[in-house]
Amino acid sequence: MKKGFGVLFSLVSILLFACRQGPVTGEKASPVAPAAPPGTSARNLEDTKWKVTRVGDKSVEEMSREPYLQFSTHKGVFGTGGCNSLVGSFELNGDKIKFGPVAGTKMACLEGKDVDGPLSEALGRVSSFKIEGNHLSLLNEGGLTLVEFEAK
Repeated sequence: MKKGFGVLFSLVSILLFACRQGPVTGEKASPVAPAAPPGTSARNLEDTKWKVTRVGDKSVEEMSREPYLQFSTHKGVFGTGGCNSLVGSFELNGDKIKFGPVAGTKMACLEGKDVDGPLSEALGRVSSFKIEGNHLSLLNEGGLTLVEFEAK
């Protein structure tokens, strides 16, 4: 009985080791970037600070607290509309992007308050993105640009 358990334990261990993901101790993982979706450049959506330049049909003026978004490789998004901070999540599938619930602070500010609300509202309607050079556009289902950014 003990011998059967030992053989079973060994087989399970071998299977788990063979099916593991990631490098063996001492190996270096070689990062493989996913192919850029059609209509995008090699610049990464993730781990780039994206300065908000336009929300809807309104250009964003220079402010003391620069409105931006940053997308992490852990599928989190954070930033500011110029007044309030925001944080949330997102999912990518090629050039499709979907934002999860976005939470934000509720500070009273002299500047930036006219960007905060429209930016948060626009994120809820985004369905895809496009990167051209240093510019990011978040688009709705009809392909209309909701928010424009410049890489910083």
